[in-house]
Amino acid sequence: MGDTKGNSILRRKAVDGSTEHQARAMTPSKAMRLGMALAAEKGLGLALDVTKVSHTTLPHRALQATLDETSLLAILEGQNGEPGALAVDMQVLAGLVEHQTLGQVVEKPITERVPTRVDAALITPFMEDALMRYVRMVGEEGEPPKWLQHYKFGAMIMDTRTLSLAMTAQDYHMFVLDVSLDRGKKAGTMALIFPDIEVYMAEPEEDDATDIEKFQGNVKQATTTLNAVIGKVKMPIAAIQGL
Repeated sequence: MGDTKGNSILRRKAVDGSTEHQARAMTPSKAMRLGMALAAEKGLGLALDVTKVSHTTLPHRALQATLDETSLLAILEGQNGEPGALAVDMQVLAGLVEHQTLGQVVEKPITERVPTRVDAALITPFMEDALMRYVRMVGEEGEPPKWLQHYKFGAMIMDTRTLSLAMTAQDYHMFVLDVSLDRGKKAGTMALIFPDIEVYMAEPEEDDATDIEKFQGNVKQATTTLNAVIGKVKMPIAAIQGL
């Protein structure tokens, strides 16, 4: 009985430990939430909370109908050349711009306006920092998803049709974030769309030499002329002619 009881306790502890590990596991959605919050806090000094993350997959044909043309739309340049996309609604965009230009998020909804390239330029460092943190956190937690790759902020796109034409993969992962800025002074949504492709990283061959080794090898194989002066002797011209 004692052994049975002891085994059940150990089994329960093992199950509890597994559950705790799963709760702490860095899923793509959790990494997205933390990456955005840390990028805003460290880079902008802004309190940004992602209150909800929805992760869905969708085919290419659904991109145009899914995105909102009133948002700021942009291409995300993928590490392997396959682009992703970004959509930031005007409330979140306005809050990010206000914080950087006015030093605070204005606590009232923004009136409708068209997003500009100045808006895109202002949020580029924040978005690239957030994406870098996201990729790093997901990549450090076990086996990363096959579609995980680094992204940089690309060109701003004026409409959903043009954006859809710039995307070339068949299927996509879409993360929709509910975002609250500066404790609710402005709130809205942001969407990040990544192609569902397998990213192949080029690995260096084992016999490839480093740049330093290549330089050293070239130096060793180079030819050179060595002139040595053993000594100097002063002689009159007559003595030289008699040599």
